[in-house]
Amino acid sequence: LELDPTNATGKKALAAVNSTKRRQDLEAAQRLASARKYKEAISAYREFSSQHGATWEVELATARLYGWNKQTPKAVQAYQE
Repeated sequence: LELDPTNATGKKALAAVNSTKRRQDLEAAQRLASARKYKEAISAYREFSSQHGATWEVELATARLYGWNKQTPKAVQAYQE
C-alpha cells in the first residue's frame, strides 16, 4: 500500500489483517475476563480501545470489570462515560 495507496487488492488484504487482529485482541481480553484476571482484562480492553477504537460493548465490559475488581469509583466513572 505504501507503493500504491490506490491498490484495491492491497487495501482488501490490509483490511482482512486488521479485522483478524481486532478479533484476536478482543478475544484475548474476553478470555482474561472469563479467567477472572480482572486487572489484566481491563488493561487488555483499554489497549484494544486505543488500537481499534472504543465501542460501547468494550466500554461496558471495562466498567463491569472495574466493579468486579472492587474498583468502585472507576466503575462508576466508566459507567457514566
